[in-house]
Amino acid sequence: MLAKDKLGIHLADHKNALIENRLIRLKSKLGFGGSLDELISAVQKGDFEKEFISAFTTNQTAFFREPAQFEHFKNEFLPSEFQNKNSLSVLSAGCSSGEEAYTIAMCFMASKQNGHSLKITALDIDEEKLKTAKEGIYSTPHANPFPQFVSQNSYFQSYEDGGSKKLKMKDELKSIISFEKHNLANTKDTLKNSFFDDVFCRNTLIYFDKKKQEEILKKLLGSLKLGGFLYLGHSENPLSHIDRLQKKGHNIYIKKAVEEI
Repeated sequence: MLAKDKLGIHLADHKNALIENRLIRLKSKLGFGGSLDELISAVQKGDFEKEFISAFTTNQTAFFREPAQFEHFKNEFLPSEFQNKNSLSVLSAGCSSGEEAYTIAMCFMASKQNGHSLKITALDIDEEKLKTAKEGIYSTPHANPFPQFVSQNSYFQSYEDGGSKKLKMKDELKSIISFEKHNLANTKDTLKNSFFDDVFCRNTLIYFDKKKQEEILKKLLGSLKLGGFLYLGHSENPLSHIDRLQKKGHNIYIKKAVEEI
């Protein structure tokens, strides 16, 4: 299957209609004059790869999605870690258009003290989504997702553009986030920083088959420090790697040495 070959994404047979619809939209967007089979052949040869990736990666995301996890990150993880450290490193894997990474940054900014620093590495395979993330400009959500500690102009500017309400992330947030292209499914595409204190990989594993999920989890856990936290999506689990982890609630896990379990 093309999506699996190119991206490692598993789309089950019953999703044939979804696949066809996305190919039709891609064909229209490209102004491609040939058939869908000819488009598939072109992609297999390496043409339109960036556009194909954007069409087939599911990018549903939001600020403060699954808020209980961010409450833990802000109120428990950060204070505990900063008791013994002044600098922390966090990974946002499958960051899409950046809302998760900016949410992490807001939590840090709201709780930091003098001398504390945080570096967020945010990874995704979709260059179009990464462009949006780097720009840091979003449509204002219909329902306010922000907790009370995020006041209207504390971390972003609100403005109107052609009648549409927008949010622009401030430079103090952007300065601690590095958005980078990375294919989690490619085991040869290694993570540059092997010592993350905390890893967010939420609602990403569900788009891969079990074998690929195992490979991605192995890759992520190999880059997570002992005692570091792993945040997964609500319908995801660590599979065979559970012996390396201790569950803390809300699909939050802490990495332990195997002999400590």
